[in-house]
Amino acid sequence: MKPPVLLKTILGICFILLIISYGSLIFTYVGMLFFDFQFLIEINNNITTEFTWKTTMIVLANVIVSGISIYIIYLLRKLIRSFFKEEIFSRLQISLFNLIGQLIVLCTIAQFFIDFFANLILENRAKLSFTIDSAFDSSLFILALGLFFIYLGKLFSKSRELKQENELTV
Repeated sequence: MKPPVLLKTILGICFILLIISYGSLIFTYVGMLFFDFQFLIEINNNITTEFTWKTTMIVLANVIVSGISIYIIYLLRKLIRSFFKEEIFSRLQISLFNLIGQLIVLCTIAQFFIDFFANLILENRAKLSFTIDSAFDSSLFILALGLFFIYLGKLFSKSRELKQENELTV
């Protein structure tokens, strides 16, 4: 099986760009906290310049979810690199598929709750909306992608068992 060189390159570039943007986000966030910079903050289509403890918690939760998303890209890079180095169906690949899927599901659910509580806190009303987007940024699509990674982990685990049984019978 030929390793996915293009995918490895794209993930590497994406990871570096995300690290740079995440670093600038952290720098801006610290500047807003300690140096009283005035920036416009958009949270759920609400633009505010106030930096209260409520907006701080919402922004901090979004920063944490963004950090987990970057970690997911790192794990994807590690998974693709393992296809170059190791034998297929290794324990590392199985655990990475499972972990990536679980983190994607966690990020999707966490983002849903962050959006819900942001509406509750900032607009003083509970708002649940369910939309089905036709794009790849749909929450349901991302949730399905996470579940697919978990399924791939189980599939790789079963394939590993079958491969070991096959090696023993030969």
